[in-house]
Amino acid sequence: MTWEEYIARCPFADTLEEYCEGVDPKDLPRLDELVGDREIYNVSEYWENTSRLAFRFLENLDLGPELEGGNGIGEINFYDGLTPADDSQFVDVPDYLSISLLQKRLNEINGTVAVKVLGVEDLNGRTPYFN
Repeated sequence: MTWEEYIARCPFADTLEEYCEGVDPKDLPRLDELVGDREIYNVSEYWENTSRLAFRFLENLDLGPELEGGNGIGEINFYDGLTPADDSQFVDVPDYLSISLLQKRLNEINGTVAVKVLGVEDLNGRTPYFN
């Protein structure tokens, strides 16, 4: 991936200069140079990670009273790091009723988002957080 491609995918900067704020312009990489491993990691684990994208999307929605903690009949859990220094973000919908209620609410909001149920085979070799 080149720096040009990297900046195009960056969620918080529109230019290389903005991304590298404070760096002397003569020290900036060329847009056609390849990025390093750290930048590739940022894209895959922070910017475009499906768990993080779902977390950020759902945490700002009014999911309705059926999924409201304690008072609802369904449940949705947002995890922003499981332990200190863990920066993972993911959403857990623990049962099929809750998944159905979430899909119903998403349909009511705009009707274009489909819930995908992931199984252990979808974790790409990672250990699941929950049974």
